Formats: sequence, structure tokens, C-alpha cells
Amino acid sequence: MKNFNYNADFSPFLKIEKLKNANRWAITDIHGCFETFNELLNKINFSKNDQLFLLGDYINRGSKSKEVVDKIIELLDNQYFVYPIRGNHEELLRNSKPQFYEDGMLRNPYTRRQKVFYDENFQMLPQYFQFFSKLPYFVETDDFYFAHAGFNFLRNNPLEYFDEMIWFREREYRVEKFNEKFVIQGHNVESLEFIKNCVAEKMGNFSIDNGCFARRNPELGNLLALNLDSFELIIQKNID
Repeated sequence: MKNFNYNADFSPFLKIEKLKNANRWAITDIHGCFETFNELLNKINFSKNDQLFLLGDYINRGSKSKEVVDKIIELLDNQYFVYPIRGNHEELLRNSKPQFYEDGMLRNPYTRRQKVFYDENFQMLPQYFQFFSKLPYFVETDDFYFAHAGFNFLRNNPLEYFDEMIWFREREYRVEKFNEKFVIQGHNVESLEFIKNCVAEKMGNFSIDNGCFARRNPELGNLLALNLDSFELIIQKNID
């Protein structure tokens, strides 16, 4: 069974087969909410028999970005079937030049609190640079596509535009599937009611990002796990 290997050569996409008798889950936009992520993994009873598709933006906003990335790397190193893809926040961090304020905070607003990913010479620590650099832009299975920002369906072939898979902001949700497959994304923060409706109607593509970091907003503040076979939505309120 092919798995994501952050020590292998970079590939812009992965094609993954379904494991027999596996539960398949999708989670997106953890944004440094480590305790919430950990609790959600416990809630879905995630095990080595399951497959987990992570749709990007593991860092920033929340206070425990390093812990989130370390947890993902730990799962991979322990041979869990985890498939993380690239989000715009990972791309920003990987490409940023680390300029620090006198108090040690990074100047770039998208990479503040991320000093933990750098050494004393302001070089990104090798294990993190390796991880961020090898993240694919999308993952395909027999019945799903996963991309952080989805696809730009105005293109003749959306699968060729990798940059748009992490940055595209248009809410172009479709009732019909794309290439006979569902497209599950994050990036666009949606209300819990809207996401529940998309899941219930089995929309062709939609976001499952409920803005976990926005804990004070009554319509947001949850980290969600979508069961890709039963279309059950598991909800974990932010506890960070």
C-alpha cells in the first residue's frame, strides 16, 4: 500500500488505493489546535487500520503548530496511513525569509509563532523543511479528490494548476462530481450548518473547514472529521 513518504522524491500528487475494511477520514485546517486535533483523533478511534487524509494548513493561528506537525510526522514514522497535503500556510512558511523582531517573533505575520521551526542561525530545521517541501498538492483515490483550496473548475484541466489548489478563494461548490469523484477541500471557512447540509446532500465538492481557531464565533470553532464512506461528520469543539 502506497503511503506518503516525506523522505522520498517530491511528487505533486498521490494516487491512493482504499485499504480493505478501513475507515477513511478527512480533516482540514488544524491551524495549530493540537489538543483539539488529538481529541478528534481519539473521538474517531483512529488506528493503523484506517486512512486519514489531512487537507493542509496545520500551522499558524493556534499556539501549537509545532506539536501538530510533530504529531503528523510521528504518525507517519509509526506507519499510520496518513496522507497530508499542502496548504497555503505551509507554502508561506517554506518560502518565507525568517526575519525576526528583537523579541524573537518572526516579522512575517503569516509565520509568527513559528520560530520553533528554525535553528539559532534562522535556518529551518531539516526535518520540517523536508516535510513541508514534500507535501503534495492533491491526493486522488478511486472516489475522491482532496486539495486544500479545491480546484478552479473554470480551467479546462483543473488538475494542472497546482498553485490554485492552495490559494483559490472562489466558493465554486458544485452539485455534480468532478470526473465522477467527490472533491473535498478546506481553505474556505464555512458555518457548521452549511457544512452539515453539504454532507447531507452529498455535494460534488465542498469545504469541511469550520474555522477551528475561531472559537468565539458561535457558527465556527470546530474541527471536523468526515467519514468518507458513511458521510458521517464528527465534530470536535476547540479545546485549545
